[in-house]
Amino acid sequence: MDVSIIFNPAAGNRQKKRLDCIVDALNAAGAVVTILPTHQAGDAERYAYDFTHDARKSGVTSDGKRLAVAGGDGTINEAINGLVRAEGGALGIIPLGTANVLALEMGLASHPQAIADAILHGEETAISIGLVNNRAFFLMVGVGFDSQAVANVDLQLKRWTGKGAYAWSALKTWVKNKLPLLDVTIDGTHYSTTTVVVSNAQRYGGASILAPDTDLTSPSFEVCMLKESGRRALLTFAFALAFDRVASLKNLIHVHAHHITIRSHADHGAPVQVDGDAAGKTPLNITLLDGKISLFYPRVRADA
Repeated sequence: MDVSIIFNPAAGNRQKKRLDCIVDALNAAGAVVTILPTHQAGDAERYAYDFTHDARKSGVTSDGKRLAVAGGDGTINEAINGLVRAEGGALGIIPLGTANVLALEMGLASHPQAIADAILHGEETAISIGLVNNRAFFLMVGVGFDSQAVANVDLQLKRWTGKGAYAWSALKTWVKNKLPLLDVTIDGTHYSTTTVVVSNAQRYGGASILAPDTDLTSPSFEVCMLKESGRRALLTFAFALAFDRVASLKNLIHVHAHHITIRSHADHGAPVQVDGDAAGKTPLNITLLDGKISLFYPRVRADA
């Protein structure tokens, strides 16, 4: 089997060594591996589109060639957008990022052999993809406390500390506590809040469960909104996420949805995060794209 792997060389030597171990496992299983290095934003999307378009044009199925992406959730987001542009496709996941929420959602173990097995022999499973202003996402869209923190992350600190940079930015956001009011419309019903997360997956930021009643294969989103957003409410929310106690929060509204619009009362819009990365500002129009994208899930899940 031929396996093409999209990889960002800027990930660093430690991540490159991890990728090398996975490539060794693929080679040992008889796969022929090609690395597709990215050099700038948009390369991962282009690689994914070209691979899928060319394979479909030549009649090659996933039994003969497979595409994988090595990186964090942001790099994976780019690759999935390439598949959406190609109107469908399948992707293997090699988690190398800070949080790797997608790998946790899939039950993908971290051992190189387990990752290689999932790419070569995994179950091709259709997932639901969200579209935010016609741009694809697979985990979540957030506006409010989390998006302000993501927008203000020190990228150099992130390279040194990983999740620590997000924690520091969240603390600064909490101290300032200047969150604009948001108008959220969910399938025709109107809500007001200062923090909203549209979830296409259960987990948020790591292993914590934010949206227990949805998952990647569910045909709907779970929208989570804070009723109150003072400093005490935000601190309680942050601790609940950190210690996986969101289910006990009385300050959180959960609504199932297919179509969401979000507008801000701020003059120039509110910052937005998509799959953990800063992604412009409101207003937003969010819909569901069902069944066109597949991931190679492990046959034995790590959380089983």
